[in-house]
Amino acid sequence: MHQVARGLRDRRLGAGIVYLVPELLRDMLQYALYDETYCLVSLASSPGTPSRPISWKQAGRLPLALLSPDMLNRRLIDKVFTDQGIRPTIRLQSDSILSLLTHVEKGLCSAIVPRSSLSSLPSSGSLLVQPLVDPVIRHGVGLVMLREASTTPWGQQLDALFRSAAFVERFSPLGKPATLSR
Repeated sequence: MHQVARGLRDRRLGAGIVYLVPELLRDMLQYALYDETYCLVSLASSPGTPSRPISWKQAGRLPLALLSPDMLNRRLIDKVFTDQGIRPTIRLQSDSILSLLTHVEKGLCSAIVPRSSLSSLPSSGSLLVQPLVDPVIRHGVGLVMLREASTTPWGQQLDALFRSAAFVERFSPLGKPATLSR
């Protein structure tokens, strides 16, 4: 996220999709897309194993693969563990969700990943996805751009798109209707 915000402020990017962390985005327009939740991905003991929710406490007892500590997603996950008084068993770290899932598929560990990354799961049916609960954690994800960009022709078009009924209808099934924060 810091790289996207830096790219926007340096004028190398026009817009970016990030976790909506208000204290890091005060100088930006924020268009909410959806609320991210988290899942535990493990090797399924047998094909067709039902997916049941798992608590953060239970997940913390498993050998885990997590994203690197310098990534915002990981810091958000670490905060959940800290707030719950849980010291997770971290087996490996990577800056790639695909790498985490590869290790899970080999049976080396389980991984905590954002729900939105589930589309990158292999279709073999060998992995079990369990929603993380107790607590259910939600983090807003959205498109951001500098406030001053909204005065440019492309910024005005982007603003109109994000305010359109078609856009709100398209993204509302992902968690909540898109809203604008000015």
